[in-house]
Amino acid sequence: MTIQYCMPLPIHLLQSVEIQAVTQARASNDYNPGNNQWQLGYTSMLLWGLGLVPFKDDFWTTSPQPGCNFASCIEPNVYLETLVAVLTAGPIGPSDAVGHMDRDLVMHSCRQDGLLLKADHPAMPLDAVFVETFSSPSVLQVLESSTFIDGVRVQYVMAAGLNESFTIKASDLPHASAASTFYVVDYFALFYNQSTSWMSVVNASHPLVVPAAGYPEIGLVPFHYYIFTEKSTGCSMLGELGKFITLSKQRVKGIHTDAQGMHVQLMGAPGEQVEFVFLKEGSGQVEVARVAQKLDNTGSGTITCSP
Repeated sequence: MTIQYCMPLPIHLLQSVEIQAVTQARASNDYNPGNNQWQLGYTSMLLWGLGLVPFKDDFWTTSPQPGCNFASCIEPNVYLETLVAVLTAGPIGPSDAVGHMDRDLVMHSCRQDGLLLKADHPAMPLDAVFVETFSSPSVLQVLESSTFIDGVRVQYVMAAGLNESFTIKASDLPHASAASTFYVVDYFALFYNQSTSWMSVVNASHPLVVPAAGYPEIGLVPFHYYIFTEKSTGCSMLGELGKFITLSKQRVKGIHTDAQGMHVQLMGAPGEQVEFVFLKEGSGQVEVARVAQKLDNTGSGTITCSP
């Protein structure tokens, strides 16, 4: 049996290194519709350093919630709440009333059989955040996480509640350098705002400028979520854009590249339909390649991106 600590003090967290059954701890305050308990990136640093995964308190995926026990039954930030929960790389706890859960939103977190799709580590502040806050009293929620499988890395950056724009250089990302070039997808611009400028290139000459304003149609708190993949010869992996964590060890068994292209070995529920997205550059233009695969009766399959 494993144990989750709920709202522990630092002394309890430190003691957990001697109690192997403790695998996770709550990193947020109590959930209350519309409050700021989604701000947990800094706490995640402490927990991950102690070998624990953070847990964000439960949340609603639809609004309003009938018959709730709070002063307000309105949750204005259902997308942000769900995204932050997924980015903990721990368990998630949607707590909607029976019959009032947004299934489509929750399914951005998991496979068809309910197994959560996780990054390799919880989302934590970029080092650049601490450089910025030396001259500013604000606590910036600009968090990064990533997945690395067989030489392919996809990184995730969430920025929320900014008072002013924030600039991210290619070299600000872990495992990157000033010479790195990334394709960057503005996730919610692609899916919910139907923007035509959902993809950009970030390199030493062109940083990503995260605007303070978000998308009003998806939440009261302004936020952005970006998928970074390093530009490569042939196919560049964006992954399963129907999920918040687009490349996950719970979905991908392995990746190998040969003269025929990039081959991605998949796993999931038997009969599950899986679509991966790749970017390919040719004749000076970037082509979007969408490749779908229905998993067999063992829950296995392979997707190939041909150069």
